Amino acid sequence: MKLLSIYLVQSCNLDCYHCPMKKWMKPLDFTWDEAGRNPINSITNVKLLRWVDEYFSPDEWIIHLTGGEPALYKELAELLIELGNRGFKVIISTNGILPIPKHDHVRRVAAWHEIMKEPPEYFDSIIILEPNPNDDTEAKKKYCDDNNIPYKTKRWKPFGDRQIEKVEGPVDNKITHMVRLLSQGQITCCYSTGPVKNNYNIYHMSKPVLRDLVSICPRCEDVYDVEIHIPKEWLV
Repeated sequence: MKLLSIYLVQSCNLDCYHCPMKKWMKPLDFTWDEAGRNPINSITNVKLLRWVDEYFSPDEWIIHLTGGEPALYKELAELLIELGNRGFKVIISTNGILPIPKHDHVRRVAAWHEIMKEPPEYFDSIIILEPNPNDDTEAKKKYCDDNNIPYKTKRWKPFGDRQIEKVEGPVDNKITHMVRLLSQGQITCCYSTGPVKNNYNIYHMSKPVLRDLVSICPRCEDVYDVEIHIPKEWLV
């Protein structure tokens, strides 16, 4: 199985101090210069789906939608329908505050942030960050247990402490390769690398460059976050 991880937007509706992506977040309409060129969030469904149709098969690939907050992507509802029509399975990493439609081919994975006393509204499964000295994670886990809410835990990290962690010994990988697409349409191998080269993007219909997670990549966090939420029936 292979992973296409798409950073739909580089913006968020929250401003969490501990967010590992915080320093890269920009307003939805942010541009790099006064002339309005080079918008951060330039992906559209037309451009994205044309590229996906050219290079990706639903029999081989799972699609991961993330950000920022992917629910801020204006064409998200239509994108989920179009990906489902093509047979793709989709996992969305979200904070669960903004509406995301529910579909059988979509798994909405919502992080229960420390600023939220109640669980997120829009989710299929929940991530609880622990151990967090500023949050009652045990109470949140008990709430999920008591209400039959599926959840996973993830190691809490303060802002700026995002590291790629190596895994010693053999790993039972569900995902063996990945491609990462940035919110400007730039293509890269995984979260640890920048764009392959200038003008290497979906607008030029550039061919994706696969990262071999078995022999090259030390199993970055993006992959872990997706793997632990893949339903067993998706692997059949």
